[in-house]
Amino acid sequence: MFTAGLVIASAAAAQALAAHAVGSAWWVPQLALIALIRRMNHTPRAWLPLSVIAAAALMVWSIRGAGAIVVVLIAIGGAWRAAMWYWDVADARLQAVAAGISAAMLVGVTATLDHAVSWPIVALIAWQAVWTAVAAIAWAAARPERA
Repeated sequence: MFTAGLVIASAAAAQALAAHAVGSAWWVPQLALIALIRRMNHTPRAWLPLSVIAAAALMVWSIRGAGAIVVVLIAIGGAWRAAMWYWDVADARLQAVAAGISAAMLVGVTATLDHAVSWPIVALIAWQAVWTAVAAIAWAAARPERA
């Protein structure tokens, strides 16, 4: 589990560095979510600690919405754990769909709590969903042997 937590925290750090380099976090895929989904495949019983690690890693560089981030990440971890009972979660396509939905949920919930829902935010939510799903596919293609 230590390795899984380290991968998730590293993905969040890479996400933060990329956001700093690009100048906006909105154009960077949610790498911490992808890492959470992929690493939970190896340690499904540790879904709660891994979700908390992902939430904590995202909260370090998030401006606001810490409570929402924790709740959303725990919900994502729990939903992915439940999905493990019904589907082959090692399938990269399923991971991409889950990552995209998770990114949309994270951005959508935090934007709603900030009362910032508008058509540009809806477009941003869709962009985050697609971009994160594409990044999940790329991650799976680069490391197919490691879920």
